[in-house]
Amino acid sequence: MGGYGLSDGVMAETLLEHVKQNDLPSIRERIQAAQRRKAESKYGQWGVEAYESFLIQLDVLDNTDPEMTLQRLREQGLYRLLFGKLLSMERTEDAVAVVTEHLTTPYERLQVLPTLSAAGHDDTAVRLAQETLNNQFDDQLAHWLAECYTTRGDQNALFDLRRACMQHNPVNHIMLRSNKLPRASHPSTRHKLQFDLPVFSSSAQKFPDKSEQQRVILQLRAQGWSYREIADEVGLHWTRVGQIVKSMRTNTG
Repeated sequence: MGGYGLSDGVMAETLLEHVKQNDLPSIRERIQAAQRRKAESKYGQWGVEAYESFLIQLDVLDNTDPEMTLQRLREQGLYRLLFGKLLSMERTEDAVAVVTEHLTTPYERLQVLPTLSAAGHDDTAVRLAQETLNNQFDDQLAHWLAECYTTRGDQNALFDLRRACMQHNPVNHIMLRSNKLPRASHPSTRHKLQFDLPVFSSSAQKFPDKSEQQRVILQLRAQGWSYREIADEVGLHWTRVGQIVKSMRTNTG
């Protein structure tokens, strides 16, 4: 396995299928030596994790006490792998605690929350994603959360997420486009998260706060949306949209 410094052309999975018990100590020693070299490299963290992932598999073959594996991961600060190991041991509460305490950025949580959801803990994964976005908004994490809401059929949560996207990205916000509402096509340069949004029977239902409605209209207009497109989005006639835009520009001009 050239990238791991064992032997060219041999992948870790293949090696583990044919390894003998008495070969494990020497294999472990070589992996650990390669891992130390990676740790000394300026950009070697990815390699450290890759080697450690292999060592975790060796621990299982070698009947190493799982607590020793967990302690090693904690000492190295390899919290994503620690999370995965705890989850595989069905220690969900401990795994979630690792996420809460150590994997706090949107990028880090996006690496583990889908795994947590797939393991049958969707409610917890969604809650953690919501908390993360409340503290630090992130487009990719919002996209994942939108997919969760779509799967659940939670239309109200989808709409709230769309509004949050617009608030955090006033110029280049993510378009969370409703597949239920008639919409014209838009240039591919727009970033979109496409999923169903609730259909409102009136503008008053969708925007009980008129100032919020006006703000949304101006934002969409600034993005190059036509009056008709905006009208479909906010639930007004396109001529009324035009009147609002002109009125707001006059008042702020």
